[in-house]
Amino acid sequence: MVFIHGGGFQSGGSSDPIYNGSNFAANYDVIIVTINYRVNIFGFVNFASIDSAYEDTGYLGIKDQIAALKWIKENIGEFGGNPDNVTIFGESAGSISSMLLMVAPSAKNLFQKAIPQSCTSIYYNTPEYSAQVASTYMELGGAKNMRDMMNKSSAELISLYEKVKEIRFVSTVIDYLPTCDGKFLPLDPFKALKYGDAREIKLLTGTTADE
Repeated sequence: MVFIHGGGFQSGGSSDPIYNGSNFAANYDVIIVTINYRVNIFGFVNFASIDSAYEDTGYLGIKDQIAALKWIKENIGEFGGNPDNVTIFGESAGSISSMLLMVAPSAKNLFQKAIPQSCTSIYYNTPEYSAQVASTYMELGGAKNMRDMMNKSSAELISLYEKVKEIRFVSTVIDYLPTCDGKFLPLDPFKALKYGDAREIKLLTGTTADE
């Protein structure tokens, strides 16, 4: 079982004590894997319209998740796991990620089951919307190109994130949703699910209290 943490695609990490799967693994015949992925500015802000060399910046965090799933498929047998019986599961952003992975072509055959807990695949960004977020970052950060943005220190990026949040407070959560570009991710992942793109994946879904 592979757990994908939440955090609105802006924060979070598998090192959070609440995500420790040791108790679960000790009581059930299961191998638990928790993973990290890029979040926030360099995980999900789509800078493709700023520089075409960064066309995948709107979903780099999802690419990280797929890289982890590929590693798991190749290596989990060494830890007593079964690469042909992999379940992904997660809450909030982890739930959205699970559903997007179900219809992502490059994630095909990397897992067989999914348990999204709250939030669904209707939560995503279009390339046009996420490009607006990127433009806001460039303008407020005084960046002329991506090199300027990439050269900012972590403190500068945190400060810039707070400035953008203040300006775009109405859409703070929406701004960091994965970008569906019709290449890496379907333009409408919910329709992709409806029309059978994930027909071979078993799905167990529900909600979490107080989210």
